[in-house]
Amino acid sequence: AIAGGAEDSYYATRQPPYRAANMLMADASELRLVRGVSKENYAKLQPYITALPTATGINVNTASALVLTALADNDALDVTAIIDDREQTAFNNIELLKAYFSSPAAKPGEDATSESEIDGLVTASSYFLMTTDVSLGVSRQRRHTLLFRNKESTISIQQWPVSN
Repeated sequence: AIAGGAEDSYYATRQPPYRAANMLMADASELRLVRGVSKENYAKLQPYITALPTATGINVNTASALVLTALADNDALDVTAIIDDREQTAFNNIELLKAYFSSPAAKPGEDATSESEIDGLVTASSYFLMTTDVSLGVSRQRRHTLLFRNKESTISIQQWPVSN
C-alpha cells in the first residue's frame, strides 16, 4: 500500500470495479484511473507525462519550462536561467543546479539547497522515443519505438503504430 493513496476499498466502488495496482504504470493513460485525476486534468497533463518500465528522473537538460516550474515550490527554482544556460552548455552535474534555487540563506557550514530540492532531477536520459515514418507505395505508417540506452548498448523496448 502506498501511504496517502486510495486503496482497494475506494476502487472497488468504481464502475467497473478494479484493484489498486501499487506499482509503476505500464501506460500513461492509467493515470486516469487514479482517484482525483479528472478527464480535464489528464488532458492538461497528457503532453508532459509518460510511463516507463523503471523509475526515472526528469532530465533538466530537456524538460520544458512548464515541467521545471511544476517541480519547484513557491518559485524557488530560476527556470528561465536554467533554460537560458542549458542552451549554451548542457548540465553535466546535478550539483550545478543548486545555484538556480533561490533558497533562504544557509547557516554557516550548511548548504542552502537541500537534496530534496534537486531529488528527481537528472542530467542525462536512458529512455528515448523514436518516431519512424515508413512509406511503401501508397501505404504509409508512423511508428513509435521506445529505446533504452546504457553505456554498453541501445535496445528497443517496445514498438507501436501511431494512429493518424
